[in-house]
Amino acid sequence: WHAYRGAPVTWPMADLLGPGAEGGDVTMNITLLTTVRLPGYLWAYPWVETFLWLRERAESPVIFGVGEEGARGALVWVETLAAVVGEEGPTCYFTLHTHELTTADAPQLRLVAVPDVSADYPSFHGAVRSTRLRATAVAASDWQADPSRCAWDAADPKVCEMPLDGGISASIVPEISALPSLCAWAVWPGRLESAPVCASVPALRSPVDIQRRAAAPHTFVPAPANAQGDVQVGVDEALGGVLLLALGDGLGRRRLDSGAADTEVVRRELLVLVDAGSPLRTLLEERTHPLRCRSSARLAAPWALDGALDAAAAALDAGETEGWTEHIELTVASEVDIPRAPSKLTLLVVEISLRDHDRWSSPPIRWFAAVLGQHLSPEVAIAADGRTVVLRTEDVEGANVLIVHRWLAGAPMAARADGAGMSSVTAAFVACSDASACLPEVTAELVRGGAGADCAEPWDGRATADSGELRLCAASGPNATIAPPDERRWVLWAAAYGPGLALSAPVVRLVEASCVVPVEPGSAGSPACAEGAVVVPSGGTCTASCRVGHVASAAELRCVDGTLTPSTFD
Repeated sequence: WHAYRGAPVTWPMADLLGPGAEGGDVTMNITLLTTVRLPGYLWAYPWVETFLWLRERAESPVIFGVGEEGARGALVWVETLAAVVGEEGPTCYFTLHTHELTTADAPQLRLVAVPDVSADYPSFHGAVRSTRLRATAVAASDWQADPSRCAWDAADPKVCEMPLDGGISASIVPEISALPSLCAWAVWPGRLESAPVCASVPALRSPVDIQRRAAAPHTFVPAPANAQGDVQVGVDEALGGVLLLALGDGLGRRRLDSGAADTEVVRRELLVLVDAGSPLRTLLEERTHPLRCRSSARLAAPWALDGALDAAAAALDAGETEGWTEHIELTVASEVDIPRAPSKLTLLVVEISLRDHDRWSSPPIRWFAAVLGQHLSPEVAIAADGRTVVLRTEDVEGANVLIVHRWLAGAPMAARADGAGMSSVTAAFVACSDASACLPEVTAELVRGGAGADCAEPWDGRATADSGELRLCAASGPNATIAPPDERRWVLWAAAYGPGLALSAPVVRLVEASCVVPVEPGSAGSPACAEGAVVVPSGGTCTASCRVGHVASAAELRCVDGTLTPSTFD
């Protein structure tokens, strides 16, 4: 509160903007509260007066060189991401000059102005009015046939209006050798004109040059895991794409009979998926160029990644749009749908095109990321004999699938129960199909084609996760038939592995102990069970068999996990 004692009260701009504010080109909402107090009275209820101080400037345009030698021009582009929905778009004005100018040398123009009294206007958009200079600008239809009409004359100042393509808010001014320099201003509704930007047209860089740099090979710098659970782990040297590891989705735990429902879709920010070392990230993040971006994500087998990329490129070249998402507002929040399914990589293709003259650059920049998948867990089926086990995983043409298993005497070891520490992304892969592999120490334990005791831990329970005695057997998929080492109670641990995929989530299945029917001398038949066997699988029965003229004390003996009920018969 400031005391008023009859003299005018003023406040410096810095005081109004507050500490740390830079510059004065901001629109301020100023509210003035006035109160008075007479002797013996309380302060009066404040009288409030509010007004806007319209000082905000539009963003300056960006100028690029386009075309070939002898037919060059300047592409003037206005960034439109800050536009308010429903707001009228920007307009651009320019002047041509005979000598090279810096921005500081540009003519100091006033294209819009705020009236001294704006109470008659319902909005501040309407209060920012065109000056006479803007109102008398040379129309595009008048200067395009003779661009020299835009030459700057300080004695008779004129500016030329630039038509902006509504799709990218850009327009082209052809180069004139006698007028090599160009200055441009942008105007947005409700804002003052932008600061000028000036350039020498012959020296302007081309979007094609930017494209070549963005498409050049880059050095991959591994990024830490982001908040969405992804971590970048390397580059496919042959195809040039980035491999990502998506954590915690658990898709591999689903079974073959789940069908199409196995596919799920997660949402990811586009920039999260772009390699931090890629020039594409700068193009997308800073967006200082007129560009078009679209993406498509699809499922692909790791060993067919190059074919899937060729198909995506062919679809783009053929002009197909189905399955492609246009990213109009290229902000950090631009999102893409990432389908995930067991035994598949997710292939994300991003295409960037830069505006060059009157067309999008060709060929465009194409970049891809492959999201590492997890192999589908094998199915376990126990045959009617209660001992034979059939492991089945999906049969994929061209895939060298291994089914890894071991027999555990009791509960699975906690350290290996979930498959952790058995496979990982290799340190120096050159192709996504080779990225994931079993660890060398695990591979050393594999017994290919082994069975029974070859795949079992010692029955005395001495085996631990670090003992080196957790034997593993591997059988080529998609089907494997195995049996436990003996008639005792065993736990089966099994997982599937394929090139370019993480080891599947393991499955654990109990194979219950069989029962041995005691053979008593005397009146019992031979064999003692009518089924002909004296070893009964868990869940099976033994029909008691006696010699002629005798009747069994129990007609049937049932086996449950190594225990006969009743235990014998007379």
